Amino acid sequence: MVCVMLSTGCNGGDKPRPALSSEPERRDPSGPTNRSGTTSSAEPAAVDPAAVDSATVDPASTGPSAATTDSSTTAARGSGRETGTTGMPGVAGTASGGDEFEGSGRTESSTRGERVLDGEQAPGQVQKSGEADEPRAPAVVKPPLTKVLLLGDSLIATGFGVRLESELDRTPGVVAYRKGKSASGLARPDFFDWMREAQHQISAREPDVIIILMGGNDGQDLTSTGRSKRRVRWKSNGWRDAYAARVDELLARAWAPGRTIIWLGLPKMGLGSLERKLQLIREIQQARVKTKPGAVYLETSPHLLNTEGELRVYGIVRGKRKTLRAEDGIHFTMAGSDFLADALVGDVLRSFGYQAPEPTKGP
Repeated sequence: MVCVMLSTGCNGGDKPRPALSSEPERRDPSGPTNRSGTTSSAEPAAVDPAAVDSATVDPASTGPSAATTDSSTTAARGSGRETGTTGMPGVAGTASGGDEFEGSGRTESSTRGERVLDGEQAPGQVQKSGEADEPRAPAVVKPPLTKVLLLGDSLIATGFGVRLESELDRTPGVVAYRKGKSASGLARPDFFDWMREAQHQISAREPDVIIILMGGNDGQDLTSTGRSKRRVRWKSNGWRDAYAARVDELLARAWAPGRTIIWLGLPKMGLGSLERKLQLIREIQQARVKTKPGAVYLETSPHLLNTEGELRVYGIVRGKRKTLRAEDGIHFTMAGSDFLADALVGDVLRSFGYQAPEPTKGP
């Protein structure tokens, strides 16, 4: 670099010459002008020896660092990339009109199409001799997240599912996703095919934990998709086995090595005719889940019963006494959804062995 800017200053024993100006020489249209003021068309202007001596760089007095700095400044001016000039290409840091990009723990500045990572040398910028790189703070390593996917009918699609998803999302180290469909279940794939949808959601989210809650709409004939249109009548001899096979199929589609499946039992209902159907559905679901490695069946009803085993009408939500069910004894109020989700979130976390991540230590 020094050799380039001082021209012959690096040739053995030659007297160094002054650094050339980066600005182009201005010429009179009529031709070059000599020292006497007359115009000459052939002879170049004479060089003043005093001017040469005054501009000569003495390596002994300035040292290599000064020579390098002087030459880098000259090069920067000549290239139009002088460090610290706002709006010029190659400016280190954020310049006026530039954009900031974040990635890998460093800030990246973009100016007129050029990007310079913070802490790296900008084009045309020479590090001074004796300067050391500033130590960089170690990158913050985030603990791996546990991804939880919620699947189910209206209980997942509305209040309870929304609240449980929110509670899981607020848990350090956990991120939750949810897919719910009202009036759905395993009985009517012609209305909503949970086998296909579950597989789609699992492929998209790649969860570590899957929470399933459905079956409240399954006390009916079992229909089929495809050409067969096979139907299994409710209360027929084959209904139990056919429904168990559908539970097994959903579990098989959800299962993967190291993944936890949490099947939430259907809450007890205040309508007798519906509750009798759900008793059979709960029994089948619980029996099939227990046969699957990595699957857990969690009861929900105990949180909704009083000491006499009857449905609780009221519960304490956010410090206030609230009604938990709608008048039909089936659907939950918003307070009831919050109550059940708050009661279950601890059981859910314990079911997949949740451990809070350790606080990240500073440098």
